[in-house]
Amino acid sequence: AELSAISTRHGVGLKEHNGDYLPDEILLKHPGLGITAMNVAPAYGTIETRAYLKLAEVEKDLAAKGFIKSASDLKTVLTRECVLSHKWEKWMTDEHKNKSEEQIFNEPELLKEILELSGHYNYEKPAVVKEMQTMFANLKSFGVEPERYVVNKIKDMIQNEAECFNMPGLTTRVAQAK
Repeated sequence: AELSAISTRHGVGLKEHNGDYLPDEILLKHPGLGITAMNVAPAYGTIETRAYLKLAEVEKDLAAKGFIKSASDLKTVLTRECVLSHKWEKWMTDEHKNKSEEQIFNEPELLKEILELSGHYNYEKPAVVKEMQTMFANLKSFGVEPERYVVNKIKDMIQNEAECFNMPGLTTRVAQAK
């Protein structure tokens, strides 16, 4: 509270560095504590990856039921690229960092965690782009709008954080304060 009072007195807000995945009961307290900003980028990457994986499940189900000819291999390709990129290591304990790629590929729970943590670092890899394009085309042929689904998942998270930080109507309040 003292640091918050000092920063407020000087017209500066506090930024929380690791705001990812905080529950609402903590986020709701931020404005009162003088926390005016927080770093949330990694959580948004995870949300986006989970949305793509959900779409891949839908696509796989559509293929299994004969609604589309065949499904992409997005999950497998993205998982492989994530493991090989080693972008996940900064979030893992040494126990996992020291495992061989072969060991990692034989641990489904660890693979899932690596995929969700580092998927967003690998979207531009050519093999991933190809599978994503195939998945999107397959889903669109069935009437699913994959881009909208992903964007809406991210917007849901933004809306929740905006509510917790008392941000709805902020643009109007700033304009009126001038």
